Amino acid sequence: RGITTLEHGENGLLEGPTAVLPLIFSFRKNQKLSIDEQEYMHNLFDMLVAGLRDSNFKDAFLKAEGLELMLKCIKEKTYVGGCAIQVVTAALRNSPESARRLVDCGGLKHVFPMFVGRGYPKSYLRADEGGKKKVDEAVVESVFWICVSLRGQTERDYGVRVISKFVEGGCEKLDRCRELFTKYSTRVRKIDDRIRAVQQDTVALGPETEEYQIARDPEIVTMQRLEGGLELQQFSAAILATAVVYSTNTQATLSAVTQKLGMDGLSCKDLLWSLREAAGLLVGGEESDKDGEGGKDESIRAEARQKDALRANFVELSALLDAVHRVAQKAEE
Repeated sequence: RGITTLEHGENGLLEGPTAVLPLIFSFRKNQKLSIDEQEYMHNLFDMLVAGLRDSNFKDAFLKAEGLELMLKCIKEKTYVGGCAIQVVTAALRNSPESARRLVDCGGLKHVFPMFVGRGYPKSYLRADEGGKKKVDEAVVESVFWICVSLRGQTERDYGVRVISKFVEGGCEKLDRCRELFTKYSTRVRKIDDRIRAVQQDTVALGPETEEYQIARDPEIVTMQRLEGGLELQQFSAAILATAVVYSTNTQATLSAVTQKLGMDGLSCKDLLWSLREAAGLLVGGEESDKDGEGGKDESIRAEARQKDALRANFVELSALLDAVHRVAQKAEE
């Protein structure tokens, strides 16, 4: 029986996360793990990440207070903390309920310090080659899902509590997000330049050649851009847009962000372009859902609905930021 598969136990309760979480709990405070123990922990956390793709598994994970355990692991700053943030990210994907739970149990005070480079589990970084990159990317995605899930929510001041994180401490988190957008934009630009160079080099070969076709294959080009950081660029753009448009002083926040972006050779137009491109890449959801009567698997239809919802987030954030930007431009005239 697979741990990532939910099955009913003797008491009629859904099992799956409950088989893994106690094992992780017993290791959460261990500063040093053997190679075998590290591999064992990775396998357990990978099971959780895989299982969290399923909505029923995610519900059971939240019910078993799995999110709270992951935050405790992060708080301990031990080896398992580096694995735990990746599970937190998986739990937050397409799940406003998970985002609300994270805020309710004080998760913002653990995730946001990591966002600005503090509170990293050093034992994990030392033991896992490329560990910092994994944690960095997981934290950015976590903050992205928190922002898009809770932006504008007035219930229990969820939206306000998230936005306030960006202006506290001298706006260091806002600055960090701008740095990340610049970092990933630079990476994507280099990938784009490389792709254009390869396409130019294959012109002489002719459109009938395999090299020419591969250099222009939309899926291959998109994959290369994603590997270069396209998704993380879009995540950071959405975080910045959320922090600006939901700020208590929208124009001042926009001015501060665009001024610093200008120092990096970027502008608000680059943010808007990134948001619109993200929305454009999330296509196909509506068509997949329409085909549902022909026997499309429910998981495929659910994924299509999630894509539609995420695309709507990018579209709305783009429209809101564009409106704020236009007001700022008129004020300058």
